[in-house]
Order: sequence, then C-alpha cells, then structure tokens
Amino acid sequence: MKAFEKRQSQSFRGAEGWIDAHPTLVPPEAAGQVEALKGVNQRLGQYAIDQEHQGRARSAGTVTVQQLRRELRQHHLIPISAMAKSVVKITPELEVALRVPKQDSDDEKLLASANAIAKIGDENKDVLVQHGLSSNFVDELKAAAANLKAAVDARRQSQSGRVGATKSIAEELKNGRFVIQALDIVITRALRGQPGPLAEWKNAKRVTIKPVHTAAASSAAAPSPAAASSLPEQKAA
Repeated sequence: MKAFEKRQSQSFRGAEGWIDAHPTLVPPEAAGQVEALKGVNQRLGQYAIDQEHQGRARSAGTVTVQQLRRELRQHHLIPISAMAKSVVKITPELEVALRVPKQDSDDEKLLASANAIAKIGDENKDVLVQHGLSSNFVDELKAAAANLKAAVDARRQSQSGRVGATKSIAEELKNGRFVIQALDIVITRALRGQPGPLAEWKNAKRVTIKPVHTAAASSAAAPSPAAASSLPEQKAA
C-alpha cells in the first residue's frame, strides 16, 4: 500500500475499534453499515497481504531469472559455441549458426536463440559430440531454456497478481470511504448531545495527514540528558 492508503485503512480500523468499544452508542439503524465496514477491513487486510506477497515473489523471481540466464549462457550456450569454433574446418557454418546472443539480450531473445541453437545442435549432433560435447547436450540445453521460460512466466504472474491486489485495495478503500461517510451521519446525529463520545468518534475515524511514529514523538518530547543538564536551576520558593 501507498502511505496515504495505509492511513486510510488505519482510519477504517480505528472506526471499527471505536464501534466495538461503544456498542451502546451506535444506533440500531447503523448495523448494516457496521457489518459493511467490518467486511471492508477484512478484505483490505487480505489484499494488503496479497500485494506484499506478490511483490516479494516478483523480486525473488527476478533473482531466479538472473541466475538461470547466467546458467544458460555460461554452462550451455558458451560451451556449444566454443565447440563450434573448434570444428570450423569441418562445418564452417556452425561458428555463425551457434553464436551466443549478446549478454544484454532480453529474455525472449535469449530463449529464442537457445531453442534455435538446440535445433541446430541436434542437426549437427554427431560432429559436435565427436569433438567433446556430451551426448545429451541438446537435451540439457532444452531443459535449461525451459527452466528459464518457466521462471520468466512465474515472475510475470507475480507481477499480474500484485497489480490485481493493488487495484482491489483502491476499490475497497473507495467502498470504505462511502461506508464511513454513512456511519458518520448516523453516529453524529445519535451523539449530538454527547460532546465527549462524539469527539472520540471523530478522532477514531480521522485520516491522519502524516503517520505518527511513537518512538520519534517520545524522544522529541523528552529532552536528552545533556539538554536537561543545561537547563537553568530553579530556585526553591
């Protein structure tokens, strides 16, 4: 969630907490909106978890993709290309056909090149194996390419999941604002003769402008030992 979205969600939970703590002050006609607020808070909590989970999965997926890209290049494509150079006198076309794609090639280019090289390598398997490549080098290359493709697709799914959760949060916050507005009308009218509880309710549902950091506020309020020692001594009366 963005910072302001977090503060809005906190205000919804604050309103629900006040209602739970003061059930006798909430008029019966607000029961439907109270249940709606509880539903909003429950869904927002789940969407926030989903958003965080998918974001972390996407970040982890990027690391996995990078590792698999390196493995595909270093342990499969580069050895095959090097072998092609050693047999250039026999099959000169292989040096070009099995050339490794550039290191900064995007994922789709790298995958397409790997699968094309696997096909060409299979067509020239005998001569490459005779010069030192393992007999299953084509299958290993295909497997490495498949692993990379699966990781790229999984990362894309995580990104899509995060986008979906982000959109759901925005919609739920919108619903929550309407619910709070309706509750505020009913509760304010019911508490019009009780300034204390009314002030509590207004504060509970308030969206703060900036987050309040308790530790920072406490340290700001209490002077440091050095500052306290520099204060002038008050004389006894």
